[in-house]
Amino acid sequence: MEPRVAYTDRLQTNGDDSTPLIFLIESDPSLRQDLSTQIHYSGYRVLAFEQIELALAECKTRLPAALVVDLSQPEGDMAMVLAEIQMLNDQAVPIIFLSDRGDIETRLRAVRFGGNAYFQKPFDGGALIRAVDNVVHKRENEVHRILIVETDSDAAKMYSDILTSAGMQTEILNDPLQLSFSLQDFRPDLMLMNLYYPECLGMEVAAIVRQEEANQSIPIVYITGETQMEKILPALNKGGDDFLPLPVTADRLVSSVSARIDRSRILRSLLVRDSLTGLLNHTAVRERLTDATIRGKRKDQQFSFAMIDIDKFKRVNDEYGHPVGDQVIQSLARTIRQRIRKIDSAGRYGGEEFAVILEGLDLESAVKAMDRIRRAFSQIRHHSDKGDFFTTFSSGVVSFPDFEDAREMNDAADRALYAAKRSGGNCVARIVRKKT
Repeated sequence: MEPRVAYTDRLQTNGDDSTPLIFLIESDPSLRQDLSTQIHYSGYRVLAFEQIELALAECKTRLPAALVVDLSQPEGDMAMVLAEIQMLNDQAVPIIFLSDRGDIETRLRAVRFGGNAYFQKPFDGGALIRAVDNVVHKRENEVHRILIVETDSDAAKMYSDILTSAGMQTEILNDPLQLSFSLQDFRPDLMLMNLYYPECLGMEVAAIVRQEEANQSIPIVYITGETQMEKILPALNKGGDDFLPLPVTADRLVSSVSARIDRSRILRSLLVRDSLTGLLNHTAVRERLTDATIRGKRKDQQFSFAMIDIDKFKRVNDEYGHPVGDQVIQSLARTIRQRIRKIDSAGRYGGEEFAVILEGLDLESAVKAMDRIRRAFSQIRHHSDKGDFFTTFSSGVVSFPDFEDAREMNDAADRALYAAKRSGGNCVARIVRKKT
């Protein structure tokens, strides 16, 4: 008889405790083994359990980064055990539910249990992995960035202190006429504004923000003592999204800002994120690279740009099939995301090609960073029905201000990548512009 708990220690990646740990609770032995394998080969450690009570016992020793839970567990036990697990930590553990049913009552049950995502069986394993990536990545890396445009320094500091204490990052701008630089450098997730400034109206500033296509999705929230709706509504019609009446409590400020940003990020990700990998798409990477060169010139800051291409990827698709090729692409995306800093940007440039913007790094440091990622990726074992295999990538790296605009950097990085490929692949090449 199969044991009540199956610890899949053999699936843990290289015994590295820094790798996120996922708890899988699934009563079907075959599906439990299959999902454990898929989650493991996507770059996570996995512990799999037949019953949720057994997962609770393990949670008292170590908490997972996320739970993947079959909803067929008894309802009373489920509610009690999940509540007890969540009480073990200050921050709630994300939960992804699996179920044989898709009716509204079962989905409502999942919502009431605190579910972050829901999958009806049979489901796409890749979609489940993306959901795991989303909840783990959000929990570890997402920091809300708030730009506070306020001429009253005391009020601005108060808002900043409240939001900072809630784990958000803030920047204060006392002069609304200097807004363009803050938008470019800080890249806020939300703007807090006033309805009235000495030099202009808040809705005029909002209209200026909305003139730029890149700023269309930034939520603008007014904090105001204005009580007449006929004066508030025009401001909302001119680019504002919401308003908070004064006095505003700390709890309401934090919850309103968080909810607006979370919803905005979901909508924005549909426009700027690659659906397969969750990284930035081609257009978004190009925009980030342009912004980085403009910022580098104005602030005299260096940064580096790297192009990546999976070696002999056509052979992977031909020999193992396109679904396995997609898994390799997802694995590389995950490897990049886990090993770059929060200030860096990574995107899928197209097909098996990726790009990384490394803020503040000179060429030598960037080459070393890319080489660390290359070595890590080359050690990942990829799974297929025809057997396990390894693969590698090549990379080309250039730096600013060796190359002074986005097009020059892109072309030079592409040439460096081509040089790496010609040398046999599985290496990192660089190009340095000689000073004249």
